[in-house]
Amino acid sequence: MFEKRQADDQEFSLLKDHNTVYKLIGPALVPQDQAEAKSNVEKRLEFIRGEMYVYSSYECHPVEC
Repeated sequence: MFEKRQADDQEFSLLKDHNTVYKLIGPALVPQDQAEAKSNVEKRLEFIRGEMYVYSSYECHPVEC
């Protein structure tokens, strides 16, 4: 999941201002503002990094305990 979000973030750097970004909502693709979409991906990456840090800071991982 983390790698997918990083790839999404890299793809945003390739977009031009006139490109349209779509969001999948149910069975429909809905146009979304480019800045909003990029912000959402960045927030998800921050959250995932935070969760990875918390998980790595356990002396005994919850799965192994």
